[in-house]
Amino acid sequence: MQTTKNGSDVWLSKWTLNTSSFSASESAYNISHSRQQMFSQQDWSYPLGSRPVFPLKDLQEYDRTAFFLTVYVCVAVLNTVFTLIRAFLFAYGGVVAASELHEKLLHRVLYSTVSWWDETPWGRVVNRLCSDVYTVDDSLPFQLNICLASIVNLVGAILVTLFALPFLLPLVVILFVVYYFIQRYYRYTTCEVKRISSLTLSPLYSHITDTVTGLVTIRAHRFAERFSSILRDRLDKNLCAQYSSLAASQWLSVRLQLLGVVMVSAIAFAGVLETRFFYVETGLIGLAITYALSLTGLLNSLMCSFIDTEKELVSVERIAEYKENIPIEETTEDVENLDKFLYCRTVNGQIDFTCVSLRYGPNLPWALKNVTFRVEAGQRVGIIGRTGAGKSTIFQALLRAHSIETGKIFIDGSIDIAQMDPRAVRSIFGFVSQQPFIFSGTIRENLMVDNNTMPDDVIHTVISKADLDSWLDRCGGLEAEVTESGKNFSFGERQILCLCRMILAKPKIILIDEATAHMDEQKHTHMNQLIRSSLPQATVISIVHRTIGLETFDWIIELSNGAIHKQGPPSAFQDRHLEH
Repeated sequence: MQTTKNGSDVWLSKWTLNTSSFSASESAYNISHSRQQMFSQQDWSYPLGSRPVFPLKDLQEYDRTAFFLTVYVCVAVLNTVFTLIRAFLFAYGGVVAASELHEKLLHRVLYSTVSWWDETPWGRVVNRLCSDVYTVDDSLPFQLNICLASIVNLVGAILVTLFALPFLLPLVVILFVVYYFIQRYYRYTTCEVKRISSLTLSPLYSHITDTVTGLVTIRAHRFAERFSSILRDRLDKNLCAQYSSLAASQWLSVRLQLLGVVMVSAIAFAGVLETRFFYVETGLIGLAITYALSLTGLLNSLMCSFIDTEKELVSVERIAEYKENIPIEETTEDVENLDKFLYCRTVNGQIDFTCVSLRYGPNLPWALKNVTFRVEAGQRVGIIGRTGAGKSTIFQALLRAHSIETGKIFIDGSIDIAQMDPRAVRSIFGFVSQQPFIFSGTIRENLMVDNNTMPDDVIHTVISKADLDSWLDRCGGLEAEVTESGKNFSFGERQILCLCRMILAKPKIILIDEATAHMDEQKHTHMNQLIRSSLPQATVISIVHRTIGLETFDWIIELSNGAIHKQGPPSAFQDRHLEH
């Protein structure tokens, strides 16, 4: 594309020079010829008013003009075609590359381990998935396009200038050496400033997210001024980095403009010398000076666009860091695992813990220490204990949210969950946590997560058993809209929806982490009876914080400091005072 552009300019200069030479020679010939025949008898032989005023032009001029015009149009058409092809290929390549990076980043984040989510602030993840991805999708292709265009334009301008003014070669070499040291000094500075700016965004996003999430608590405790002060402090740090970036850009601009003045002056002086002492076509000299005048702008554009592109590539570096370094859960796709995956849907529900030990980090205390127990298929087991005793860690180990360090966990006595794909293991369980998780969408979509073809009468039956008929009518039926995280419902209503969703899924093993904590005693008892009547063959393991209702379980396990302190039938725990 640049070749055709420079070629069209060179051809235009040739055309202009040829036309000027032909016009000058024709004018000289006409003047001398008219003087010779001004008083000739032939001129007086024309009748009055019939002598031609201007001489007829040579037909060769029309042929010459047509030739130059045809070549110029062909080159212009080629330039247009190459420009369209380049624009399409660049846009297509940018979209494909950005999509590939986004898919790999999203896959890595979605399949990351739970421990990574525990250690990583939300703001840092939001920064990668929003700010950095936007840069790769929008800003980076724009800057890269400018950078490539500046490189090609600069190379073309230098070649044309040196073709017309070869004495400029030493000056161009010296100039590029000076430019190199300036841009290297600036690049190192501005890239670090860009990294600092990106790092200061993560705490800012985290603080905004925490403020919006806990706005009610902040106002209740009158912490608004404190949170505003933290916001101003983190915002000032980010603005300082951005201000430093702008100041560095102005520093670069001043120095490049000073060098540009020197360069244009030297080029003009060299053009005058070559015209005076050497034979050089005036058209090429004019073209070279035209390119020379734009050379400073091209060098400035190249340096700025190259540095801006390098700064934008920091986002690619940050995405690549997540894409390569985020720990993900090990998954298997072999045929043997798929067979086990299908088998997992038909398990009986027996669970065996054998000397299981687990901790959340290599330097952290043990959350579970040599835990051994058995839950028979169809049995209802309650887990009790003080806060931090390891009750929820039992569920973490079963769901493979954290890997156990020693021991084994078996399903039906033969399925070692450590050898299974985590997705296959989790398909066995129905899990309801203390914090109910509701999707944005409709009530139907929230209840039919595992089966999109479930008839409405089955859904209405479960809702009726949960005493939600009138509530569903007030909401507008199954197609009623559910806002983000179900914020248009109360906490207890969200818990009941999650329990109904679990009942409709009909899992073989049910894990309940105090899912009725925000319900009254009557509703709590009613939901436990509904689970027992709807899924009579399912194995139920429930974390219990209430002493009331222990008699509904077949077996009780008490944990203390990560180990089993006592286990037995409910009658052995009737007088035990439980603490949260």
